[in-house]
Amino acid sequence: MQRRTQIILGIDAGTTSVKTVAFTLNGSIVGVARSTVHITRGPRGEAEVDMERVWQATAFTVSAVVDQLGELSGDVIAIGLTGQGDGAWLVGDDGRPLRPAALWLDGRASNVVEAWSADGRGAAVAEATGSPLFPGALPVLVDALDADGSLDRDRGVHQLNCKDWLRFRLTGKRATDPSEASRTYFDTATLEYSGQLFGQVAQEEVAGWLAPVLSPSSVAGRLTRHVADVVGLSEGIPVAVGLVDTAAAGVGIGAVADGDGYAILGTTGFVGVNHPSRDHVRSDQSIVLATGRGR
Repeated sequence: MQRRTQIILGIDAGTTSVKTVAFTLNGSIVGVARSTVHITRGPRGEAEVDMERVWQATAFTVSAVVDQLGELSGDVIAIGLTGQGDGAWLVGDDGRPLRPAALWLDGRASNVVEAWSADGRGAAVAEATGSPLFPGALPVLVDALDADGSLDRDRGVHQLNCKDWLRFRLTGKRATDPSEASRTYFDTATLEYSGQLFGQVAQEEVAGWLAPVLSPSSVAGRLTRHVADVVGLSEGIPVAVGLVDTAAAGVGIGAVADGDGYAILGTTGFVGVNHPSRDHVRSDQSIVLATGRGR
């Protein structure tokens, strides 16, 4: 009997498009699909995307790749995800989006960053996370969305970063990883959410919005029957936690050792260097992303 080829699906939900790629275990690409995602911009620097549209683009690309695999004697054995980071991707208790996602490049919270920088809240965020504030960070976006009345709490609130939202749709499970959490309320030295920081920025309730932080390589959940039927896969396929796209890029090109560096030239530019710990970062203007956790 001919041995069936084992396939891993990789999903990358970037700022302007979603891509799904099918890999064999030796790294050969045997299927690729892409779908564009439209960004809506506003007069105050708003940059938003329809969360359901991002999910639809994902389901479309997965289905398209599965169709490409039709003539290959293979089985999808696992799914991995990455995606754009930061922003506010908010869903209610019912699992439906509360509003369009405010993206990492959203600028409406610029005045909040200025206010927090002046009154010490920005310093508190930097002390915990190791990173300076910017308008697309979740803590300042919460204040900005509150100020413009677009944050409705009546249905409950849960924050799921882009890839976490897609994994939730695939598995029904909420989770995130240290690299995504690093830019929210996460202490990148202790690798736990900072209980103190919520009080320092007067956002105690947000602690209940955040997903559990799991190891990027762990299994967050398994493909539900409904989604499996929609995209043409088998129920129960494991879906990994994953990393934010900037960190995942280093893994993808093999830049994983301490001291390794790499650059990304895409919708944004990024230069990354791996350090053994936060203590080794020497610039207070650098973004610190924790990439590992022991559970």
